[in-house]
Amino acid sequence: MVQKSGAALDPDEYSAHSLRAGFITQAIRAGKAERRVKEHSGHASWETFNQYVEEAGTFQDSPAEGIGL
Repeated sequence: MVQKSGAALDPDEYSAHSLRAGFITQAIRAGKAERRVKEHSGHASWETFNQYVEEAGTFQDSPAEGIGL
């Protein structure tokens, strides 16, 4: 029997990477300082961390938003 987390999510469906990436995405979208997010995520290089920052902005300020598409 697989135990679910307190958030009622199946832990077999999530990896440490997906949780880390989700944290970075949400923290950046919430306007948290990149330096502090990087410190918290434990990334050693800015190059790797910045890939997550770029992904976090992918759907922000989309030109398709609000035009009925």
